[in-house]
Amino acid sequence: MEKSIKDLVVEDVIVRITLDGSFQRANIYRKSTVINDSVKTGFRNYLAQHLKQTLTEISARDAYTDEDHYNILQIFSENVGKEYQEILSEGKLRIGTAQKLLNLYWKFSWLLKPDIPKPIHCPFDSIVIAALNIPGNHILWTKMDSIQEYEALVTACKLQIGNLNVENCIADWELKLYSSKNNYNPIKAT
Repeated sequence: MEKSIKDLVVEDVIVRITLDGSFQRANIYRKSTVINDSVKTGFRNYLAQHLKQTLTEISARDAYTDEDHYNILQIFSENVGKEYQEILSEGKLRIGTAQKLLNLYWKFSWLLKPDIPKPIHCPFDSIVIAALNIPGNHILWTKMDSIQEYEALVTACKLQIGNLNVENCIADWELKLYSSKNNYNPIKAT
């Protein structure tokens, strides 16, 4: 089935927001290498296709767990790292950037497209991590390099949600946090 122009524009917007949000402050590219625009464009196109394919696979599952997501993130990070090792900082795609890419893409796809399941997690960035009030927290999403650090954030988020007595869903909690941090209250606006 051919997509409508509206569907194509929505997909383009989701990809642009995802890439912009995931690349900011992440120092994704190797500093010692001159990377021309065509290589960057190829990389961005590869990411767009890989994100879409990964979310399609996730959406087709009957059940999807935290463990499934940890595995998918690890595989996503490794695949992108292998394919674009020569241009990526330290020759790899960090788990922090991989989770930001996949979780942000899933979040905006869920918000803007029909039939996308609710995300299991949220994009963990500095705002979300700070809101978790983890004692001695020194986790930076841009430096996160292990799935164990990511798992710790998910656990802390679930504890935070339980402590706040809000709907027990990380995606919903993050939307409330996002709207409160941007001084926008959609309930009062209607």
